[in-house]
Amino acid sequence: MLRTRHVARLMLATHIGRLPCGMTPVALLFVAGADGASLAQRGMLAAAYGLAAALSQPLLGRLADARGQTLPLAGGASLSAAALAAVTFLDATRWPAAMCVVVAGLGSPPLESCLRALLPTLLERRPAEVKAAYALDSSAQEGVYVVGPLLATVLATTIAPGATLLTVTVVGLAGALTVAASPPSRRWRPQPRRDRDLLAALRPTGMPVVLIAYFCVGVAIGALNVAAAGSADRHDALWLTGALPAALSLSGITGGLVYGRWAWPGTRTTHLHALAALFALAWIPLLMDPPPVLALALIAAPGGIFLPLLTVGYQAVTDLAAPGTVTEAIGWLVSAINCGLALGTAAGGRAGPGFHLCAAAALAAALTLLIHRTRPTRPHRETSPCV
Repeated sequence: MLRTRHVARLMLATHIGRLPCGMTPVALLFVAGADGASLAQRGMLAAAYGLAAALSQPLLGRLADARGQTLPLAGGASLSAAALAAVTFLDATRWPAAMCVVVAGLGSPPLESCLRALLPTLLERRPAEVKAAYALDSSAQEGVYVVGPLLATVLATTIAPGATLLTVTVVGLAGALTVAASPPSRRWRPQPRRDRDLLAALRPTGMPVVLIAYFCVGVAIGALNVAAAGSADRHDALWLTGALPAALSLSGITGGLVYGRWAWPGTRTTHLHALAALFALAWIPLLMDPPPVLALALIAAPGGIFLPLLTVGYQAVTDLAAPGTVTEAIGWLVSAINCGLALGTAAGGRAGPGFHLCAAAALAAALTLLIHRTRPTRPHRETSPCV
């Protein structure tokens, strides 16, 4: 799969371009802290970037479906980079800096959606290779959220916070422009839309069900941050605050690679329902508030299932998407998951410091899919002379 022309280079450039997703919120915390912002102000600034980026993905995906990938990738990355660079010259406690952060989030290029729109064509729609590519991409994406915050922290503590944010900006811009300049991206053309309905990407039967389910999955993962902090306080083990999310990510990478490596029995719909059910069941042992070492071992179960579940979700949305809406549809899935992450983190404290919200949200995702019996259709063929 990686030996196919353009695939390895595109995946590498995409993940370099995605590094700001994991690094920018942490870099903003350091920049705002250096300007004397309170903890609440710093958190709001980082959250504003994440939410703006999540909400803009469907719109930029629609632009890609209408005009090709170059404008949303190159234009969005340039706008985001300029806005983040401006933050380094402003007082982070003032509203102009906050506005620049929001603009930077809104301009965040739809690299994930664009890559997943390209892969089926690059791999000539060979199902096994497309599944393997999606799984590898999901695993690498999870690595961004492990490496990104750590790298931003190291840079911010060794060089000036403002210089860290500029470094993040340059890295993200370089990755996005590399993808935008690649022949597959420049030549990619979607299948024409059948109508001008603004909600065409959400119309296919089953699409809202999948988006709601994955919003719930995002809530479960977002609530883990608060649950980890609560568990760390109860067991007097502060290291657990960062260790639990990191362990989930690392087990997710392993699970994604294992799922993509082998062919599994059953249809894609069967995989979707089974993985959602297993994801919900995997949280149950954590409800017993296990000691730190055992909690680290138990978090491997939902973590290992999360990435395969994410992989199947992307495949399902690609299959369900109406002609001419595939990039936008993937953008909606990205937005649903990221909005769920933000809500889960915000609601985790109110729901209590345990793992109850994680389990409840995972159960809601499984029930949503199982009750509605979502059945992804066969893929629509997007025409593209990209190879």
